Amino acid sequence: TPVETGNLYYVSNATGDDSRSPAEAKNPTTPWLTIGKAVSTVNDGDSVQVMAGTYAESNILMNRSVNLFGNVSGVGTGVGAGTGTRPVINGTTAGTDSSIFLIRTSNVLIRNFQIEVDQLNINHGIYGDNGNYNNLRVSDSRIFSTGTGTAPCVRFNTYGMRFKGGSTDSVIVKGTNIEPRDFSLNCAFGRGIRTLGGGRMLIGMSPSRRDSKYANSGIVVSIVEQDLARYTEFGALAGMQMQEEIEQKAGTLVGGSQKAISQYTLDFIQGKASKSAHPTSYVPGLEPGEMREFLPDYISAPLAQGFQDFNKKIPGFSSNLGQIIGLESRTSSPVKIPRDKESLEHPQIKGLYPCGEGGGYAGGIMSAALDGIRCAEAIANSF
Repeated sequence: TPVETGNLYYVSNATGDDSRSPAEAKNPTTPWLTIGKAVSTVNDGDSVQVMAGTYAESNILMNRSVNLFGNVSGVGTGVGAGTGTRPVINGTTAGTDSSIFLIRTSNVLIRNFQIEVDQLNINHGIYGDNGNYNNLRVSDSRIFSTGTGTAPCVRFNTYGMRFKGGSTDSVIVKGTNIEPRDFSLNCAFGRGIRTLGGGRMLIGMSPSRRDSKYANSGIVVSIVEQDLARYTEFGALAGMQMQEEIEQKAGTLVGGSQKAISQYTLDFIQGKASKSAHPTSYVPGLEPGEMREFLPDYISAPLAQGFQDFNKKIPGFSSNLGQIIGLESRTSSPVKIPRDKESLEHPQIKGLYPCGEGGGYAGGIMSAALDGIRCAEAIANSF
């Protein structure tokens, strides 16, 4: 259910006029013409209903906490009542790190828009460049790349969303697709969502055709409660503090660049820093080194043992033909939601069954699936 807060203003590219006063723009028959005019005029906590149409705008500065609705059903009255058809925003004004939306404040909502990035003049759909974007919510939207080339193609310096700084900021993305507008014509984004807060964090992925010569082989180590002993002052968020600390150390080792740290597998087992790196699919490149400079012993020691065990099953696995790249630190939630050991139900909230990676009870596809089965059986047995 959409929630309007503050005063509600209207924007229409068909009937709008930016010379109108705020009082006039509250009437859907006398709206403003541009989104930029609206968000630069209203106050924190106000809402804006953008009517259906195509808006050739870019670098829309969001420096006020605004609820921006894209013709959302249930918002507005009269001719301003939303129909659900997404307004299209496809401006092409160039500039340094150009974007459609530039987020520079907290508590912004962007809902039900079609954002188009030409990948030539505009690099980002939504860009938070100074860490001040806490509680940004993007929902029910489409962020399309529209650059052209010989398909399939990728424009590596373009992003659906990109966030810099903001190590304690949160962003919620829901019901939003980030993809080429036409897979047969348009280039993909280099990254769908890119975050950079001074730390280094990678997420493994596999091409849909599964035809890459590089393996997406994440090696996971369990973090148990005693590993978090030095973070007890952070309470339930101890795991987040540990996670951020390790990511920050990894980021420092690559000088704040987008490179990832790499190490030959045998070098890692023997505790020797690597001086070179094998070819990789990771576009920003690798920085050879020693993973133990940022990995604590309770992670590095099990990893080294695991690589040696793998070598018994796959000869050569732990040789220097292999290469590890890090840090992938987001395989599971760092916060474990409490649940009863027998019923698997939350001890206080009846009917809530924390489950899988999001609940902090799994660290991969298989373990999440198995935990899901356990929770499903627990729910069935409760009736």
